[in-house]
Amino acid sequence: MSFSSRGDSRLRNHPSSPCQERFWLLDQLDPDHAGDKVNATLRLRGSLDVPSLARALQAIVDRHEVLRTTFDVGPEGVRQIVHPTHALGLETHDLEGLDPTEREAEVRRRILTSTRVRHDLRHGPLMQASLLRLAPDDHALMVVAHHGILDAVSRDVLYRDLFALYAAFHRGHDNPLPPLGVQYGHYARWSRQRMQGTDLEEQLAYWLDRLRDLPARLELPTDSPRTDATRRRGATVDFTID
Repeated sequence: MSFSSRGDSRLRNHPSSPCQERFWLLDQLDPDHAGDKVNATLRLRGSLDVPSLARALQAIVDRHEVLRTTFDVGPEGVRQIVHPTHALGLETHDLEGLDPTEREAEVRRRILTSTRVRHDLRHGPLMQASLLRLAPDDHALMVVAHHGILDAVSRDVLYRDLFALYAAFHRGHDNPLPPLGVQYGHYARWSRQRMQGTDLEEQLAYWLDRLRDLPARLELPTDSPRTDATRRRGATVDFTID
C-alpha cells in the first residue's frame, strides 16, 4: 500500500477541521499513543469474490479524498494533504488451518492488535485493509483507519459504498456511484469559516452564559494521587443480563 510521490504537484491541501486539529495536537503531545483508531470489521458469510472486494475498497478510497489524506503543519496551522492516488491493497491471511476455537481467538487478537498500531499522521498511510480467510465460505474483513479520516458516521458511509460497489463489480458492472460534489475538505473550510466573525461571537456568548455559574475547579473524589502521565489501563468484562 502506498501513496503517490510526495513531490507530486497535484497534491491538494485544505485546512484541517477542528476535530482533525485536535487529533493532531493529541498526537504531538503523546506520540506513542495509538488509541485514536476506527475499526470497521465485517464478518462475511458465503462465497466471496475477493478480487471484486479489493476493487470495491480501492474505489472507495478513490471516491473519498479524506481516505487518501495525510496531515502537515505550516504557518496557517494544521493542513490536510490530499494525495491524488493511494493504492490501498488488501492483505490476505489464511487461518483455515486452525481449529474453530483458535480461529475465533486469532480473529479477536488481530482486531485488537490492529487498533494498537500507531499511524504516522505526516506520512501515512492512515488506512489499512486485510482479509482473514476462516473457511471457504467464512471471512473477516478488517478496515482500520485513524480517527482523523474516519469516524462512526463515515464508517456507515463506507459500508454503504462497499455493499453497492461489491455487488456491481461482482456482476461485472461498472462503478454505479456518481462522483461526489462535496468532499471533506469543503466541510473543513466551511467549519473554519463558521469559527470567525459574528458566528464565533454568538457561540462564545452562548457558552459563556451557560457556564458562568460553574465552579472554577471540579472537586472530584480520587482514591490515589494523579500521575504525570496517562496510563490508559482498562479491561473488558463480559456478562449477561436476563
